[in-house]
Amino acid sequence: MRQLVPCFVLGLFDTGLAVVRALGRSGLTVFGFDHQRDEFGFRSKFGVHAVSPHPRAADELVAFLCDRARHCSERPILYPTSDAFVTFVSENRHTLEPHFRFALPSCESVSIALNKAAMYALASEARVPVPCTETPGTLDDVRRLATVVSYPAVIKPLVGHLWRERYRGDKAIRVDAAPALVSWFEEILAAEQPALIQSLVVGPNTNHCKVCGYFDGNGEPRAVICMRKIRQYPVDFGVGTLMETVVEPEVRELGLRLFRAMNWRGPGSIEFKRDDRDGRWKLIELNPRLWQQHGLAEVSGMNFPLLQYLDLTGQATTVDTYRAGVRWLDEFRDPRSAWEHRKRAALTFTQWGQSLSGVRTYALWAPDDPAPFLAAVRHHLSRARRWIAGGQSGAEG
Repeated sequence: MRQLVPCFVLGLFDTGLAVVRALGRSGLTVFGFDHQRDEFGFRSKFGVHAVSPHPRAADELVAFLCDRARHCSERPILYPTSDAFVTFVSENRHTLEPHFRFALPSCESVSIALNKAAMYALASEARVPVPCTETPGTLDDVRRLATVVSYPAVIKPLVGHLWRERYRGDKAIRVDAAPALVSWFEEILAAEQPALIQSLVVGPNTNHCKVCGYFDGNGEPRAVICMRKIRQYPVDFGVGTLMETVVEPEVRELGLRLFRAMNWRGPGSIEFKRDDRDGRWKLIELNPRLWQQHGLAEVSGMNFPLLQYLDLTGQATTVDTYRAGVRWLDEFRDPRSAWEHRKRAALTFTQWGQSLSGVRTYALWAPDDPAPFLAAVRHHLSRARRWIAGGQSGAEG
C-alpha cells in the first residue's frame, strides 16, 4: 500500500461487520459507526467503533463524521453498508466530499435503485426482464387492479428500508385473492407506505441468483461475482441464509446490462429469480451497496472492500476469477429457514446437514474475531430464557 488511508464503516450489522473484518485483515485503519448500539459489529477486534447519530438526523451525523475526519491525516474512505446510510451519503455528498472519499453512483441512480417502481421501469427500458408490475396510487386503483391481476401476487414496498421498519423486516407480502389485496392496501395507503403489485415469480429458493460487482469511477467493472441462494429466511420473501458462489453467464450479462444502464459506480448487487413457468430470469431487486453476504466473495478470491480502497486511493486493480462452490452461512437464521423447509416437507435433517458442506465463512463467526458471534450467542440465550420464563408465568397464571 502506498498510503494508509483511514476507513469509516457506516453500519455494524452483518454487512458492516464483514467490511470491518475485510479491511482490518488487510492491515488498514478502521473506524466503525452505527446509531444502533446493540449491533454485534461493535464487538469486533478489528477497528475502533463508536455510536453515531441516526442517518435520518443528517446534520448531526455530518457534523459527527466531519469532526472525526479532522483528526485524520488523510481524507477517510466512507463505506455506507445499509440503505439508510447510502441515502444519507448520497443526499449529503456535496457537504461530505471535501472531507471524505466514497464510491457511489449519481444521486439519480441511487434514487432509482432505492425506488422499486423506478428501477423496474428503467430495467424494462434496458431489456432486462421484470415481473408484471403495477403501481396503484389510490384504493380505487387497487380495487380495479384486484380484478385483473393474476394470483398469487406480491405486494412490495417502493422504498424497502422504510417499509421494513413498519412490517418487521418482511420484504414482501403474498396475496392469493382480491379481497386480501384490497385489505392490505387499505392499511398500506393509510400508513402512507407506497407499494406496488407484482406477479409472483414461481420457484424455490435455489432459483435466486445475485450478480455482485464493483465499478470504478469510469464505470468499468473491477470485479463481478455470481452467487445463488440455497435457502433464505423468511422462506418466501427473505434474505439469503445459505449462499454459494456459482458461474452463471446469462445472469451475469443481465446484471451488467442493468448496471451499465444506470451508469453504476462503486459496489452493488442485483438479484434475479428464474421463473419456473417460463424459465426466464426476472429482476427482483438492486442493492446500491455491499450486500450482507459479501464475506463470501472475500473467501472466494474477491475482497470488495479492499478493491474499493485501492480504487479510491489511486491503486485500482481488477480481479477476474473466483472460486465456485464456496458457501456462506447465517448461523442463526439458517436453522429457522431449514425448520420451515422441513415443515413444508422440502428438507430433511440429513439434507440440511449435507447442505452445510462447503461452508467456509459465516455471518458472525470468525476464528480470528470471535467476540461478535459470542455476543450473539449470549443475546439469543437471554431471549430464550425470557421466553421460557414468560411461558411459565403464563402457565402459572
